[in-house]
Amino acid sequence: MDTKNWPAMQQTKFTTILWGAGLVSLALGMAVYLACRSEPPFLIFLWTNHNNLYDCGGIEVMNSMPSALHAVGFTCLLGASLGGTRLALIVSGIFWFTTNALWEWACNVNFPWPHIRRQVVEWFLIQPGLVHACTSDLTDVFAAAVGAALPIALHIAFVSR
Repeated sequence: MDTKNWPAMQQTKFTTILWGAGLVSLALGMAVYLACRSEPPFLIFLWTNHNNLYDCGGIEVMNSMPSALHAVGFTCLLGASLGGTRLALIVSGIFWFTTNALWEWACNVNFPWPHIRRQVVEWFLIQPGLVHACTSDLTDVFAAAVGAALPIALHIAFVSR
C-alpha cells in the first residue's frame, strides 16, 4: 500500500484516535472472548440459554483473536497516555507483548518453577488458592505480537515524524 501521497496526520489527532481505537479494541476483544467460550461465564449463563451458542467451534483464528485485540487495545491506551508518539507506542507494545508472553509461559505445564507459576496465576486473577486452570498457546503469543505491532505500524503509515 503506497502511503506517500496521503496527507500526514497531526500527532494530537492520532493520539485521540489511539484512545478510541484502544477502547473499541478492548471491548471487541472481550466480546469475542465471551462469545467463543464453550462454557460462558456464570453471569452470562444466568442471562441466556447457552446451548453451545457461544462456541466458535472450528474457527481456530477466533481462539487467538482476543489476544490480538487486547494487545492492540492496551498498546493504544498506554501509548496514548504516554503521548502517542512512536517511541511511546514501541514501549507500550513491548510491554504488552511481554506481559502476554509471560502469562502464556506461566500457563505452560512445563514452566520451570511451579510455585512461581501458581503465584503468578493467583496474582493476575486475584484469587488465592485457585487451581491452575489456564492454558498455554503459542498462537496467542503470535497474535499478541501482531496486535502490539499494529498501532506502531499505523503510526509509521499515518503520522509524519
